[in-house]
Amino acid sequence: MSSSFNRTCDRTAIPDNFPSIPTNLTYVVIPGQNTSDPWMVTCCQPYPVQLVDSCWEWCEISPDIAHNKSADDISDDFSFCLVVNNRDLNKSASLMVHISPAPLQGRRASWIGCMLVSLAVSVVVAAL
Repeated sequence: MSSSFNRTCDRTAIPDNFPSIPTNLTYVVIPGQNTSDPWMVTCCQPYPVQLVDSCWEWCEISPDIAHNKSADDISDDFSFCLVVNNRDLNKSASLMVHISPAPLQGRRASWIGCMLVSLAVSVVVAAL
């Protein structure tokens, strides 16, 4: 895949949404056309870097990393990762974060939460 930019790609303004990316994911998007950019590959692990609309590199953010973080926090953390992995700011300087509106799947119940449910069930059973 070429690392040069298509003339119709605006490197300074990332669209607000991408209909072809599932909205139930938390993901980041940067300008770029090379899914092998090492800074993006490293920061996206374990998820693959993908291309959307021929102008934007994107990847899913792990629910464990995104949990209880704002888009600004994720953006700051991801930007830092890109910079320490030698992101070429002349090719790609902006970043957009999409937070999934869906609840995080696979979240483990806390010990206290389990105890409260057990207590509530035992009270109901005892009342019968």
